[in-house]
Amino acid sequence: MKPSEVKKALMGALSADIPAFIWGQPGVGKSDTINDAAAEMGLPLIDLRAAQLDPVDVRGIPSVENGRTKWNVPGFLPEGGMGLLFLDELPAASMAVQSSLLQLVLDRAVGDYKLPEGWRIVAAGNRSKDGAGIGKFNAALADRFLHLDFEPDIHDWIDWAGAFGIDPRIVAFIQTFPKHLNDWDAKRRINATPRSWGFIDRAIKNTDLDTFQTMAPGIVGDGIAAELSSFLRMTEALATYAQIVADPEGVEIPERLDVRYALINAVAHQAKAKDAKSVMIFIGRMPADFQRAALQLLHARQSPVCETPAYSVFVSSSQK
Repeated sequence: MKPSEVKKALMGALSADIPAFIWGQPGVGKSDTINDAAAEMGLPLIDLRAAQLDPVDVRGIPSVENGRTKWNVPGFLPEGGMGLLFLDELPAASMAVQSSLLQLVLDRAVGDYKLPEGWRIVAAGNRSKDGAGIGKFNAALADRFLHLDFEPDIHDWIDWAGAFGIDPRIVAFIQTFPKHLNDWDAKRRINATPRSWGFIDRAIKNTDLDTFQTMAPGIVGDGIAAELSSFLRMTEALATYAQIVADPEGVEIPERLDVRYALINAVAHQAKAKDAKSVMIFIGRMPADFQRAALQLLHARQSPVCETPAYSVFVSSSQK
């Protein structure tokens, strides 16, 4: 399932009070999707890294009162209200911890503790084939969840990248080479994943080009880093936004597909409402598939151009 589908199913499960488990390789965005769902539903989230817990952490430390053993509730468990209890890295937890969490998931209680009625449970973890150090997963615990398989999707990622302000050159690169969005091989030490591209964005925004080029191979691997560096050099020769706005009918439309992607990303990133007419004239000169890509980028970035008459007229005419 692509991320948007996973989030939709997850929110449905939470509303129905069905514990949900999201499976996927490292770095694809499982935790981000869960955090987004919690934020969209207005729920606070408690993130428990199951792989770092001991059984006593879940049940609580015992003490003796009036000759009887009492289990002291762990401070990280909620005491009231509503929220989302996120059990991350659950398959990597020891079998003893999984057994402790089984009661919490099944009975919403463990030891002397009872999970408040307003709290929901969700879990996530990597698959055994992902080479992420996953051990045996308790079958009885697995039977307590709705299971969702998470797979990256280029269109969902572009929407996410637009909403979070990912550098337009990175978005253009991934549009040109979609296979690089999630180039995963468990045998490799370095892989390109959606998480990696988030690191690339931070690196490109906070370092000079020389420093970035020394960092990139350690984030996405030598081959992809070399392709990205070549792509970045090529984008330096593109027409500027000011040139496009000043002469939207005269600026040359590049022949190379990757250059076109870079150009429409740059325009979508900088587009202003006052320039809407020029922006839409320029986009209208592109082939139909690039027009659609440009509209997705404008929408994903919540561009002010989308609120203008020029945009509405363009969309209406393109749908005929």
